[in-house]
Amino acid sequence: MQTVADDTLSILRDSARDFFAQSAARFTRDADGQRRLWNEMGAMGWLGVAIPESLGGSASGLPAAGVIALELGRAARVAGFAESVALGAVLARSAHPPADLIEDVAAGTLQLALPQALPELDGGRAGLLADAGPARIGVIQWTAAQGLVLRELGDAARGQIVPTTARASHVLLTNLADERIRVLAPADAGRALWEEALATHRCLAAAQLIGAAQAALAIAVDYARVRMQFGHAIGAYQAVQHALVDMLATSDAAELLSLRALSGLEHQADDRFSLAAAAAAFARDTAWAALMKCYDVLGGIGFIEEHPVNFITRAVLPLLTAMGSAADCDDAVAAHVRSGHWLTQPLGACKHE
Repeated sequence: MQTVADDTLSILRDSARDFFAQSAARFTRDADGQRRLWNEMGAMGWLGVAIPESLGGSASGLPAAGVIALELGRAARVAGFAESVALGAVLARSAHPPADLIEDVAAGTLQLALPQALPELDGGRAGLLADAGPARIGVIQWTAAQGLVLRELGDAARGQIVPTTARASHVLLTNLADERIRVLAPADAGRALWEEALATHRCLAAAQLIGAAQAALAIAVDYARVRMQFGHAIGAYQAVQHALVDMLATSDAAELLSLRALSGLEHQADDRFSLAAAAAAFARDTAWAALMKCYDVLGGIGFIEEHPVNFITRAVLPLLTAMGSAADCDDAVAAHVRSGHWLTQPLGACKHE
C-alpha cells in the first residue's frame, strides 16, 4: 500500500525502488557491489539528500531521506546510511557548519558513524559501517568536556573489524590519539546538535526497519498465494489472512509515523523528539513482528540460509542493535509522555514541503 501522498516523494520512492531492484548486489554479500552502490548513491545525491545545495547536497529534506531509507530496508541494503545522512543533515544546520566534511558526506567519500551506548569512545565500538564502504570514516560523539567532536579513523585507529550478520561491521576503536579529534561545536551547542542527530538517526533507521517489514510482507503474500495445503492455497485460510492483514496495517502505520517524525525534525516542530521516540519504538516492534509472522507463513522454507527473508533478517538485526533495546525505545517514549510535550500537533498536520 502506498502511504506517501506527496507527488515528489512518490516519484523518488519509485525511482529508489527500481534502482535497488536492478542493482546486481541485491540479496548478496558482494563487497564490491556494496562499494559500487555507496558510490552510486553519492553520485545520485542520495547521501546528501537532506544537505543544502550550498554544501553539496540536493536539499530534498529529511522526509525524502526517509523514503530512500524505506527502499533501502525493503532491499536489505547498506548499513550506515541512516547514521551518515542524519549526522550530515544536522551538521549542515549548525551555526558554523564544517563545509569540507559535509561536502564529503554528500559525495559519499566520508561516512559518519555514531558510537553505540558508550560513555567514552576510546577502546569502544563504532556504529554500523557499510562493508567496503568509503575509505574515510568519521565517528562523532558529544561529551560534556569536549563538546561535539569528530574522530576521523585512520587504519591504525580502526582496530579490529568485527563483521555482523549483515553486510555491516562494528569497528573496535583503538589507538585514538587526541590530535585526531576535531571539535565541531562547544558543549551546550554541541549537545543540542547531538540530540537532533540521535533523533534523526532513529527515524531513518526506523524507516529502514519498516521497509524490511514491507519486504517480509510481500514475500509472505506471494508464498500464501502459491503454497497449497488441503487442496487450497494457504492464503485462503483466515489464520494466514489475519496475520498478513496485521503486517500490512502495522507497517503502513509505522511508515506514516516515521515520515511524520522526519517532517517534524525537518521543520523543528516542538513535538519532534516525542515523535522520533514513538517512531523508533513502533518501527522496532513492527519490523520484528512482521519477520516472525513471515516465518510463520513460510514454515520451514523460510529458514533456508539463502532465502530472501533470511537476508532481510540479517539486515534488520544490526539496525535493532543501533536503535537500542526495546526497553530503551519504550523508556524514551514514556519520558516524553511524562514531560507533557507529547504530540502538540495532530498527526494529520504533517506536510512534506
